This record gives sequence, structure tokens and C-alpha cells, in this order.
Amino acid sequence: MIINNPNSPRQKMINLMYLVFIAMLALNVSAEVLTGFDIVGDSLSNSSENMHTRNRLIMDELEGYNSQNREKAGEWYDKGVQVKQMSDSLVSYIEDLKIRIVKESDGKKGDINNIRNKDNLDAASSVLLSPPARQGHRLRTAVDHFRQTVTGLIQDDNRRKIIENNLSTTPSERNDSHKNWEESLFEKMPVSAAVAILSKIQNDVRLSEGEALGSLLNSIDVSDFRVNELNAYVIPESKVIIQGGTYNARVILSAEDSTLSPDIIVNGQSLDPSAKGFFSTASSAVGTFPVEGYIETRGSDGSTVRRSFSDNYTV
Repeated sequence: MIINNPNSPRQKMINLMYLVFIAMLALNVSAEVLTGFDIVGDSLSNSSENMHTRNRLIMDELEGYNSQNREKAGEWYDKGVQVKQMSDSLVSYIEDLKIRIVKESDGKKGDINNIRNKDNLDAASSVLLSPPARQGHRLRTAVDHFRQTVTGLIQDDNRRKIIENNLSTTPSERNDSHKNWEESLFEKMPVSAAVAILSKIQNDVRLSEGEALGSLLNSIDVSDFRVNELNAYVIPESKVIIQGGTYNARVILSAEDSTLSPDIIVNGQSLDPSAKGFFSTASSAVGTFPVEGYIETRGSDGSTVRRSFSDNYTV
């Protein structure tokens, strides 16, 4: 009967082979998981690019409103430009961090789209956590600044909460080791996972940019781009009546845009914008005379809107 001595050469060989076998299994699982991080990272990058395209469309709308009526839309357009510039800058900075991590792992010719040493546990920590650069701390500061600035530019509380949640740098409650935000995300993190996490942050920035731009666009729509004043007017049939006669007039509520000067044509003549729509003409003969014309202005979509009018007076 042969007894396996744990210290015998045969048993040592068996133990070594077992460890090698387990290590091979671990490597296989690790490779699959790391490849999964690449897939997730690619998906996040595609999503971020799609949101970037959507955000550009919102900026185009803001720019259109601004070109139509700078006085009314200018404030919101300028804020939109600020949001976009900050977002582009932050996304570009994060992209640079991804490249630096991959080059730290794979060398100067490292390619972010073809990471070789996906399981490298030191590259992300070296770039993001090691002094003196401490790029992770700089990243947290940049995210905090972006979040605080953008939420201060918008009025919608719901959108503000979405942005605050998306870009929170408060460490997770599951973090029992009292690590800060960047340490909890990147310390001893494989390269492929660190790149995927950074892609997620880029995605969150673009999502927050979209929420902010949508809120700014709504700020124009909510106040109604075409109307910003309500005025009451009395329109009499005549200001001169015979004793015993009846004074007839119509009282109306007029919705107006004080920031636009429409083109007003009366009897073939254009009114001066400073006249604010008031028209007068001399009555040198007896009879009934027409007052006809039209008003032209621009709609919120940039199209021309024309409304005709017709009246008469008797001398």
C-alpha cells in the first residue's frame, strides 16, 4: 500500500500540478472577464458618442433661438455654450487619462483600442493615485467643479438631482476601508476595468450635459419665445360722440413680444419701428377712407408669419 506523504516528491508534484491547473482556470476566467470589460467600455463609448450627437442638436436649437432674438434667448444660449465647453474639456481630459493608463501598461505604442496587458494591476494606480501627479484627485476635482457649475446654471430641480446623482464623487457606502472616491475606483484595478470605468464617467458627463442643455432650452420655451408681455387696451368705435349718443368700445388683452419689432405696413407704407404700431394720417377731405395692411414677424422656428388687417374711418 502506497501512502501519499505530503512532503514526498510525488505529492509535491501533484500539488504543483493542481496549483498550475487552478491558475490556468483562473487565467481563463480572468481573460473572459477582462474581455467583458472591453465590451462594456466599447458600448459606453458608443453611447457617449450618441449622446454627444444628441446634445449638438439641442445646441443647434439654442443657437437658432439666439440668432432670432438675442435679447430673449441670449442668456440661455450663453449658458449652453459654457456647459458644452466644460463638458468637451472634461471628456477630453478623461480620454487622455485612458491613453496614459494604456501606455503605462503596454508601452509608448500602447493602443487604447487594442490593450495587450489587460490584467495589469499597477498601471491605473500609477497614473491616477501615485504622487506627485495624483491624476485621480485632479479628476475628482474636475468632476466636482463641472457638477457644481452646471447645476448652478439650470432651474429644473429634477434635472439638477439627476446631474448630482450621475456625477457624485461620494464613495460608495459599501466601501468599508474608508477609501476616497478615486482609490475605491482605481486602486489595483486591471487596465481594462479602469478604462471601462473612465468611459462610464465620460458617459455620465455627456448625459449630464444633455440634461443641462435640455433644461436651458426649456427655459426659453416655458417663458414662451413669442410672448413676454400682456397688455390691456380699449379700442373705441369713436372717441367723439354726440350728446345722448352711446360710447362703444372693445376691451382686449393683448399678448406681445416687447423684444421683437415686427414689420408693419399700412396703406403701402412701412411704419417706423419706434412708432410701436401707432399710425396717424391727415384727413384733408370728406369721405370714408380705408386703413389696410399687414404685420410680418418671425415665428419660433424662424419662418415668416404674416397677419393682414383692414379697417376704415370716416371724415
